[in-house]
Amino acid sequence: MRPASGPPSAIARTAKAIADPGARFIGSSVLFLEGAARDHFFGFLQAEYPDLVERYGRLYAGKCAGTGCRREVSRAAGLLRAKHGLPAGAAPARSREVLPVMAR
Repeated sequence: MRPASGPPSAIARTAKAIADPGARFIGSSVLFLEGAARDHFFGFLQAEYPDLVERYGRLYAGKCAGTGCRREVSRAAGLLRAKHGLPAGAAPARSREVLPVMAR
């Protein structure tokens, strides 16, 4: 069965792709599933990834993933930030620097 958030190698590649061009922060979060969003999400899982429905059902017995899952996601993001030399904690304040917009 696939991990809930993707294989660690894919997450590590994503973090590298974010950090290499100069990202200043990598954040992490878990889903908050309530009402129609929950219904839609689980309907999507049932249609596209039925093998994940039971696992996500346990993980999201409430509106949010359990404390253990949230801690693990936070820990993993912290390791990736450290590996790529990015600061821990909250995202840095937005810069007032105006960046050029690329023509499409």
